[in-house]
Amino acid sequence: MANIKLAIADAHPVFKIGLTNLIADLDDIDLVIAAENGKELIVKIEKQTPDVILMGLRMPVMDGIKATSYIKQKYPDIKIIVLTVYDGKYTIANLMKIGANAYLLKNAEPDEIKEAIYTVMTTGNYYSDFVSKAMHEGLIDIRKIRPEFDLIINLTNREQEVLKLICKGFTSVEIAAYLGLEYKTIEGYRNNLLEKVGVKNTARLITYALENNLFSLDLRIKTQKKSYQTA
Repeated sequence: MANIKLAIADAHPVFKIGLTNLIADLDDIDLVIAAENGKELIVKIEKQTPDVILMGLRMPVMDGIKATSYIKQKYPDIKIIVLTVYDGKYTIANLMKIGANAYLLKNAEPDEIKEAIYTVMTTGNYYSDFVSKAMHEGLIDIRKIRPEFDLIINLTNREQEVLKLICKGFTSVEIAAYLGLEYKTIEGYRNNLLEKVGVKNTARLITYALENNLFSLDLRIKTQKKSYQTA
């Protein structure tokens, strides 16, 4: 039996490297395409058709939802496994509706990613427990929902607090002092926020937060920051 031809499309280099290393240990899977966005992926597919795609969602130029929809229409036999931090039920249900064969969170264990690849090749689809539940709930009104990202990104209370301070102009050093936490802890929260929102830098994080109304700006920020700096 021929080796499985795999493609990886994701905007995050570190995550892509991790997947590449995972696949390198498997003798029956060949990585034939690596892309940073959906448009690049589609161009490369025209030259080399993969059997399975590990697809990220938040990507520049063309995101994973649009890429999945296009590829499934033009190349219906290609299996697509979505790998993302988004666990919203409507996002999951819609991606399954447009043809995704599996949906995994990026914190999935390597063994589950391997299992998903082999399963979609043999049975067509792979459903984890949380996906089965999300599909059951999300498909209730699926015809009324367009295949887009959920409007709400699940952030912890602390992540919301840090995001507010970032958008208000606080540096990581200032946030650490303000919240009584270590600088490294704040940088960890900042990196988590970049990953969850799917952007590469703080400027884009702030823009996304404001454009999508992730929180209401506190108009007293100038007074708060001034009092903090002079304390």
